[in-house]
Amino acid sequence: MGSGVRLGIVVPTFPTGVASSELWMAKGLVELGHEVIVFSSDRAGARDRGWRQGAPTVTDGDATYRVRRLSTLAFGYAEAAVPLRFSEVFSEPLDACLLAEDYPPLSQLVARGARARAIPYFVTSERYESAGPLLVRSSVRVLDRAVLPRMWRSAAALTFHSRASMRYFAARGAPPDRLHYIPGSTDTGLFTDGPRAAAEAEAGFWPGAPEQVRLLTVARLHPAKGLDILAEAMAQLRTTEATAVSVVRGRGAAEADLRGRVAKLGLGSSLRIDTGSTPVGRMPDLYRSSDVYVQPSLTEPFGMAVLEAMACGRPIVASATGGLADLVQDGENGFLVPPGDASALAAALNRLVADPRLREQMGRASRRRAESQFGIRPVAQSYVDLLTAALPRAG
Repeated sequence: MGSGVRLGIVVPTFPTGVASSELWMAKGLVELGHEVIVFSSDRAGARDRGWRQGAPTVTDGDATYRVRRLSTLAFGYAEAAVPLRFSEVFSEPLDACLLAEDYPPLSQLVARGARARAIPYFVTSERYESAGPLLVRSSVRVLDRAVLPRMWRSAAALTFHSRASMRYFAARGAPPDRLHYIPGSTDTGLFTDGPRAAAEAEAGFWPGAPEQVRLLTVARLHPAKGLDILAEAMAQLRTTEATAVSVVRGRGAAEADLRGRVAKLGLGSSLRIDTGSTPVGRMPDLYRSSDVYVQPSLTEPFGMAVLEAMACGRPIVASATGGLADLVQDGENGFLVPPGDASALAAALNRLVADPRLREQMGRASRRRAESQFGIRPVAQSYVDLLTAALPRAG
């Protein structure tokens, strides 16, 4: 691509305190020699107000991406906010736009503006089902049928963070010759592997004896995360006298229900809910303080926490849904289980709890997989290859 291009990444919300696919995409593209401007609304989404604060500065020497916040009019929730002056995106020359979502008003308006200005745009999505409240599901169905097809036809390419998402859009008529699987990424230089003994800064975080096998989940406390299934699985682990302890770190509206389930199952200190916060720079210590990472989600568009734990060399037990099915290779770097199946989850956890050599082997495979397939540079290079192929045609 020669001396590089100027790319506008358009994302409905862009928190500076939460690691995200867009943040690592921007860093990866900058490291490969391209100029990146992130355009986002001035509002925070529900996921952005969570417990992880203080994202690291993303620089490469003197080069860094820029963030421009657009004034928006609130409408229900942050992603639905309407930009007041979306034309600001085009106030300086851009070679291409990468739209991080397809349905928000900001993305729709920028796509329209890019078409009018003959600027090629690329659309990225994680969506692979119609989820959420009835109004949201109904709105998405209308968009899929009446609005998005024009965006799909005009896009230089459609990229997806999961193969499930790519199948979802293909079934709805997205042009098959423009569909590309490019996963999200993480900074494998920040998230590094290491033995549990090297991460005892989080020792007080764990209940029980140090010799217990530590099972970690990092997630919003939301029904879609399947945390009640994890509680049931832990109850089954107890019946086998497995020496394991589980901690769920997160915040959310389902906290009271989850605590009630834990109490009803009599789990005591074997499953602890922690609502503390961890700066992004210390998240590697948190992952490395565990032995196994568990993600029992009923639905999961990508699975950033799973990828971070993989980069930290942890074996994974996760539901075979959405992006998790791409991150975890069953039997290699962990186990995939049917969503909502507590018995299958308990069986997979039992195998890892009982076998330290298997945990070590799968942890090493997780690190290799994260570096080779999901690091910021290899993923950014996939976008660069796509841009290189598409820009000449678009021009």
